[in-house]
Amino acid sequence: NMEALGAQLGWSRDALQQFADVANGLDIATDMDAERAGTNLAQFANITKMAQGDAERYASSIVGLGNNKATTESKISDMAMGMASAGTQAGMSQADILGVAAAAASLGMEAQAGGSAFSKTINEIGMQVSTNGKQLEQWASLAHMSVDEFKSAWSSDVTGTFVAVVRGMGEVSANGGDLNATLADLGITELRQSDFLRRLAGNSELLSKAVSLSNSEWERNTALQNEVDNRNQSLASKMQVLQNRVTAVAADLGGPLADAALAAVDAAKP
Repeated sequence: NMEALGAQLGWSRDALQQFADVANGLDIATDMDAERAGTNLAQFANITKMAQGDAERYASSIVGLGNNKATTESKISDMAMGMASAGTQAGMSQADILGVAAAAASLGMEAQAGGSAFSKTINEIGMQVSTNGKQLEQWASLAHMSVDEFKSAWSSDVTGTFVAVVRGMGEVSANGGDLNATLADLGITELRQSDFLRRLAGNSELLSKAVSLSNSEWERNTALQNEVDNRNQSLASKMQVLQNRVTAVAADLGGPLADAALAAVDAAKP
């Protein structure tokens, strides 16, 4: 029972019906079953302090991203869980986190590796900003900003500033520079983190488009219901075809076959 699961996961009584509807909708519309979808939803909401009334927006973002990116909804959901804490602490919205997660998942990153690498990167930039660290100027330079501009941008638009940094990393490679040396200069030597940033740097447009799409799907809040409706209509049409064929066979072969089929169905009932 999804409502019981929601209650166990801390969902408020007046929002349990919506929780169940969203979890069951994700079961129909995605590659996740209802229990996994509901658990991820509740944990993501707890970590990011998401309003429980935004559950369907969360699901619509995931479905919209899954329909338009080279990954699945379950991978986006799992990746977002690993990015949720660091992203939220830095000031990213839920939709932004889902967009970055979809970009990383569509580039073949596994959830644990991607979540860890993202968190380390976001935390490192935040630390440089808050302490005027010795590498702050290098981070700002990648984003084509002065130190003061970068600090201001980081405080007002973390996601946009992160995208600008990734775009700058891509320009290093595109202009014949050594991205590995740039990363080393920033103190990034851990394999997962450097792999994560290299993949994004080579696909900065994919990252910015995923973030934009996630936000638009969050605002529209229609992707989940549309997908559920499409799946239900498809199932209904297949059942109609099946019914028509059974009716045609029964008409051709007459009553005895129909009687035998009914007897078989009755016998199969629990």
